Parts: sequence; C-alpha cells; structure tokens
Amino acid sequence: MNRKTLFEFLFLGVIWGSSYSLIAVSLERFSPLQVAQVRLIGGAVVLLAVLLSNRARRGRVTWSASFVAHLFGAGLVSTALPYLLISWGETKAPSAVAGMLGATTPIFAAILAPIVLKEALGTNRKVGISVGLVGVILIFHPWNTQGMGSIIAEGAIVLAAALYAVSFIYLKRFLIPTGASSLTIAAGQITASALMLLALDPTGPGVVLHGGARVDLSVLTLGIIQTGFAALLSTRLVRQVSATVSSAVTYLIAVVSVAEGFFFQHQKLELVFFAGALVVMVGLFITSSGDSMSFFESRAKGLKPSS
Repeated sequence: MNRKTLFEFLFLGVIWGSSYSLIAVSLERFSPLQVAQVRLIGGAVVLLAVLLSNRARRGRVTWSASFVAHLFGAGLVSTALPYLLISWGETKAPSAVAGMLGATTPIFAAILAPIVLKEALGTNRKVGISVGLVGVILIFHPWNTQGMGSIIAEGAIVLAAALYAVSFIYLKRFLIPTGASSLTIAAGQITASALMLLALDPTGPGVVLHGGARVDLSVLTLGIIQTGFAALLSTRLVRQVSATVSSAVTYLIAVVSVAEGFFFQHQKLELVFFAGALVVMVGLFITSSGDSMSFFESRAKGLKPSS
C-alpha cells in the first residue's frame, strides 16, 4: 500500500466514522428511511454532476442490461440496505456502539474473499484481522453492558457490516473488471440505491430540510461527503488493494465513531477504549504490511541460522 492509497484509506475511515454521529443528529427529526433516502439522493446528485461534467473519467463501459443489473445489486448490498439498517439501529443504539459494531466487516470479508475471489488469506491478514478484532472487543468491552441498546438494533448494525463485506467482494468480482471508472461505478450504484429506497416511499424526502439548521446540515453532509465522496473513494480503494485489506478500513471507523461520541456527544468512555484503539492500529499495520510475503514469515526466515 503506497502513501497515496494509505492516505485515502485513513481519510475514508474518518469520513465513514463520523457518519454515525451525523446519523444520530439527523434522527432527532427524521425517520430512518428519510435519513437513508436523503443520504443517497445527495450522494447521487453530487456524483452524477461530476460524472456528466467530465466525460474522460467515465472509463470504457458498455451500458448493458447486465452492467445495470450489477449496479443495482451493488447498490443494494453496499448502501441501500446498510444505510437503512444502520439508521434504524441508531434509533436504539448509541452512535459509538454502532461504529464499533461496524468494525466487524473485515471478519466477514476474510471469510468470503478466499471462497469467492480466491484471494490468499496470508499470515499477515490472519494475524492483523485477529489483532484488530481484539482491539475492537476492548473498545466494545461487552462485559459492561450499560448503554448497549437493544440486541435487535445491534444485530441490524452487524448485518449492515456483513453487507459491506459482501459489497467489497461484489465490486471486485462484477464491476471493477468491466473497465468502468471508479466515478461511473460509484455514481451508478448510489443512484440505483436512491431509486430503490425512493420506491419504498416517494414522498419521504419531501419533508426533509425542515428540521433546523443543525439537523439539516447533518443530513446534507451525510449525502454529499459521507455518501457521494466516500463512495468514489471506497471504489478507488477496492480497485487498488484486496477486498480484505480495503474492508479493514472499518477498524478505523470504530475509533473515529467512538472518539466523536466522546468529544461531540459527550458519551462516557473508559480507559479500555484507548487500549483498544492502540491495538486496532497495530492490527491495521499488520493487515496492510504487504501481500507478497508475510511480515511474520519474513522475520522467521531472518532468524533461521545459516547452513
């Protein structure tokens, strides 16, 4: 992972991590479906505007029925269902808890990627994912259940995390190989997602943007930055690295979401959070330290006595 990709990786984690607190603010006045709808409409408008204004960035793509169907498939698992599940889950679970539960995505990606994409799950990724998960558990500290929210709501957020893992793999297998640009894929799947949720309630977005400046700004930011810009960035990331490594960005999301809960929503955090955050960063380093040879295998070879 080069410096530019690492920067995009970290920036995407910050963007997505901050979305949980913005969702919490948006839910003060709007329903979960309305929040998800406005997120997707805002993201679609931004991405389509950029796409239509720059023909060179569309890539080589044939708008076949199969390609459009895959855009809807990707949209369903990457944004439409996860956004709806997370928004509903946050009506009962704190944003910090939601962010921590979202960090389970790499676990599902690690299970699915070797099966579906035939990606090698080397020692680096196995150890990195395991270490990162330990950090998430420390942050989550399930032995203290105060303020955890309902089990069903938390289960919905975990299901969203699993769908994110499926989306990374879906993109890698069905859309990246088409030759379409990251911008085309991002705009297409976000637009498809918006259409699917609008079909559930076409009048839903009509009552939005009347919740006051704070709430309106939160939901608009969710659409423009956390959805539109993040969709483009995540598609670029999947193109450059493996599905397992790209999905590991959710570890960083856990740290950002809890930090925002502490500083902006005044959620009480214990010292175990800071220990968990450090372990998460170690897991991130190991996971992204290279695919050609395991960090641990190379160290072991270096320790072998010469013959």
